[in-house]
Amino acid sequence: MLPDNESNLAMPPNPVRRSSVWPMLVALAALLLAAVAAVWVARNASQLQQVDQAQRKLRASAALLEARLRRSESSLRATDQRLADAATINRNLRDEMLGVAGRAELLEQAIQRLSERGIDNPTELRLNSAELLMTAALARLQLFQDAGNALIALQLADAELADLHEPFVTSIRQMLAAEIKALAAVPADRRLLAVALLEDLARLSATAPALASPLVKPSSAAATAVAPTLSQRLRRWFDSLIRVRHLSADVAKEGRPLPAELSQARLQIRLLEAESVLLQGDANAFAQWLNRFEGEAAKRFAEDPATLQRVRAKLADLRALPLLPKLDDISAALTQLRNLQRTRQLAHGARGVE
Repeated sequence: MLPDNESNLAMPPNPVRRSSVWPMLVALAALLLAAVAAVWVARNASQLQQVDQAQRKLRASAALLEARLRRSESSLRATDQRLADAATINRNLRDEMLGVAGRAELLEQAIQRLSERGIDNPTELRLNSAELLMTAALARLQLFQDAGNALIALQLADAELADLHEPFVTSIRQMLAAEIKALAAVPADRRLLAVALLEDLARLSATAPALASPLVKPSSAAATAVAPTLSQRLRRWFDSLIRVRHLSADVAKEGRPLPAELSQARLQIRLLEAESVLLQGDANAFAQWLNRFEGEAAKRFAEDPATLQRVRAKLADLRALPLLPKLDDISAALTQLRNLQRTRQLAHGARGVE
């Protein structure tokens, strides 16, 4: 009989144990494949996630680029507008420069014409001065009847023309001499004297005694001293019932006498109106205001004959003054001088065109 170890060596391998190894190997291979597949799937998922993140970054970058492009387009449009505005301004400045150049050329031509007419400039200056003086004389005479100042202005104009020593002003000087002679023959202005007389009238009317009321009958000292008779008492009794008095138009209209202050104010107003129209040179209106003043004074000084007589004497002196004498026309020399200046201007214009 063999020993146990030899009997074991002599026995064949167990088929059951060999068949149980292969499933384990298959299982191990399957696990290995599953692990490899899991690793591959995990790696692919990670790669897909990275790709997705990269795509999102690319989309965000694309959006940023698009926004930058829009801003760039807006900036480009604004730049184009500024360039267009600058081009317009440049065109305007160029036109202005061309206009300045044209005006400078015209100014140069004007200066050249003035330099060519340099000899005639003093002549034109004196002619213009003479025209201004003669116009002022005519205005003083027409507006204020001021013959004295008009005579002085004409004499100054004649002096300006005399300094020219030109033959074309001889006829103008002759007409001017006749006008100066006519003004020299005019009497002196007496309106200042008339104003002084009006002031005397104003003072006289202001210092006169107050006017008594026409509705009050003044009492008599002799009447009070003597006892009244029967007829006098009857008359007084009838007078107390009915009073018949001659009243002025102002008193009759108001039903009561005018106060002394109001009557004096009316006289002062008449004198002021007369002085105003006198300074304006209206002789007819001056005479009308004097007549009104005389009528008011006759009512104001009805009970003061001495004052009324003095007032009428002053009014007679006023009416006797030669206030506004008749003046001749002095515009002939001025008209001829203006015609001469227009002729000279036309001649110089024709010379400049040539």
